[in-house]
Amino acid sequence: MSTSNKPILLKIAGLKVAYGGIQAVKGVDLEVREGELVTLIGSNGAGKTTTMKAITGGLTPMAGTVEYQGKNIAGRGAWDLVREGLAMVPEGRGVFARMTITENLQMGAYTRTDKAEIAAGIERAFVTFPRLKERKDQLAGTMSGGEQQMLAMARALMSKPKLLLLDEPSMGLSPIMVAKIFEVVKEVSSQGVTVLLVEQNAKLALQAADRGYVMDSGLITMSGDAKQMLDDPKVRLRIWASNLPRFSPMRRLCTAHVVCGVCAEPAIGVAHPLPLVSSALRAPPLPRCSGCPTPIAANKANGEQQVSPKRSIKKTIATQLARSRYLCVLRR
Repeated sequence: MSTSNKPILLKIAGLKVAYGGIQAVKGVDLEVREGELVTLIGSNGAGKTTTMKAITGGLTPMAGTVEYQGKNIAGRGAWDLVREGLAMVPEGRGVFARMTITENLQMGAYTRTDKAEIAAGIERAFVTFPRLKERKDQLAGTMSGGEQQMLAMARALMSKPKLLLLDEPSMGLSPIMVAKIFEVVKEVSSQGVTVLLVEQNAKLALQAADRGYVMDSGLITMSGDAKQMLDDPKVRLRIWASNLPRFSPMRRLCTAHVVCGVCAEPAIGVAHPLPLVSSALRAPPLPRCSGCPTPIAANKANGEQQVSPKRSIKKTIATQLARSRYLCVLRR
């Protein structure tokens, strides 16, 4: 069912967030409509979790607005937002390790006073997550990572949220657990709960979502219908790179922030994806902004000597690798 005519539940405009002198989010615009499942994908360090913390009051924005149900909530505490129907499952799960599963679920409903409904909510959580019912008296800290993720999601649902924020729910889980988590995410969305999903697994996130945003170096570089984005070459390159080892230099290269080969500005909406090392012999054009000519055409216009395409490609690859954090870590 189309949600384009539904009211906007969450709207972020010009959001900027910094850690001291380091600007992590550089002007994000994003919106989530009622009933939608929207995903925000991107590589490590893109600013996804920082954006989530700014929404829930964990960080104070430098600039921009965060509107929830038409009200500016920037800088408000999470304890207030839960009462208004905004709940978050943080990265790393954050369960109460010394409490049992049942006690954790009860803590999720601490803003509610309807005891009969709370008990019914716990039973619904046990139906959705049968593993939790089997271990309802077990301490949360003794469970596996996948079980803790289930508990964190069930605890957030106990607050009866209108908007559920999920930050990297599949991080560190086995493939079987990841599949189960995404099944639950889709089931929760089908029940009418609006979901904003932050995820590195771009393929699974886009397959589950209605719309998607791609974040890179603190900026939204792409957005649109999730199913259409799956066919985009730049997104497919990210999906391919996400299957490489986490600290692989090729993964860093394919998910790095692209710089225009002409004006050297961040190439948001680049005309060509980053060239792969394996395709260097095919001489693909350098990355460029949509408003800039190709570097070779620019050289011709200025009367400069043309650069060999193969040499240009090697130079581009070397530049992008030099910018990547992977080499920065190696130098240390």
